[in-house]
Amino acid sequence: MNCMMNMKRYIVSLLVCIAIGMPMHAYTVVIDAGHGGDDPGAIGRVAREKVLNLNAALQLGEMIKEAYPEVEVIYTRKTDVFIPLHQRADIANKSKADLFISIHANASDNRNASGAETFVLGTERMEDNLDIAMRENSVIKMEADYQSSYEGFDPNSIDSYIMFDLLQSDYMNQSLQFATLVQKQFVDSLKRGDRGVRQAAFLVLLRTACPSVLIEMGFVSNRDEERFLASEAGKIGITRSIFRAFSQFYKPGQVVPVLKSDSIKVPTTQEQITQSIQEKKSAITYKIQIFSSRNKIKNTDPCFLGLKNCTYKKDGVWYKYMYGNCKTYQEAKKLQETVKKKFKDCIVVAFDGDEQIPVKKAIELQK
Repeated sequence: MNCMMNMKRYIVSLLVCIAIGMPMHAYTVVIDAGHGGDDPGAIGRVAREKVLNLNAALQLGEMIKEAYPEVEVIYTRKTDVFIPLHQRADIANKSKADLFISIHANASDNRNASGAETFVLGTERMEDNLDIAMRENSVIKMEADYQSSYEGFDPNSIDSYIMFDLLQSDYMNQSLQFATLVQKQFVDSLKRGDRGVRQAAFLVLLRTACPSVLIEMGFVSNRDEERFLASEAGKIGITRSIFRAFSQFYKPGQVVPVLKSDSIKVPTTQEQITQSIQEKKSAITYKIQIFSSRNKIKNTDPCFLGLKNCTYKKDGVWYKYMYGNCKTYQEAKKLQETVKKKFKDCIVVAFDGDEQIPVKKAIELQK
């Protein structure tokens, strides 16, 4: 009886979906934004891995939904929260995912390390990738009773990784296929440094029952690469590359669909990337904030004590009045000393375009 009822419900659902034009999901992809919440992941000068990962995951999901409405996109997290590794895998398994994509950013003590790499579960040359596996797996220590959840696995013990030698993913070939497509897009379309497709002992890949990859978009520890990853062009370029790889994997041999984001120009050569970074630097300006007022004041008002062309930024109920437009912090400090003769409590403030940002962040962006 239950079987017949379920069958009737399925047929009714199918007819409703056909009638209203709603797609039946025949394919499910789970997108995992690595880290989150109290686990920031790799920390750069101005970027946090958890933020880069979430942005890329959400953007990739939107691209897939735009191009393939029949594909169900599920996120392991859509906000800045911490999700245990085993729960991320459970989300994929419970949804019977056809593909699992875990997105991360890399870091290294070697500040010159750069490039993108894509991992599948495996032990080939495990010693070469042990450091990164230990770093990514170490987040389980933030979980309550992780020893029980992971059956005594110690992410910092080499002995614990011996167990991976006994495990072979049933989806290795498909995982390698998708990982290879991702790397090819990073290299051919985005001109990123190629660190290749690698195997590593990642717990989040071990527990997923479907083709699975872990993508390291680049190094936040490398100053130029961090800027690229954090830039709008970099964000679009990275997610577009992963999307194109997904398209080729999902529908082999078919032309990759054109998306709204394709109209956004993404720098590909090192010269273009350098130019993009320089443009970002030039968008930074510094001003001298002289006072705040609840009322909007005309530029000709005597309260400006003779300072011409003062500007303001409205912040809640306050109008913050500023003077000057300096390109460097050093230039702003010199101007501040002059303005102090009239407004002794004046301070230096920084802007990225029209957005006010912390002075420290502005200085880092210009380095």
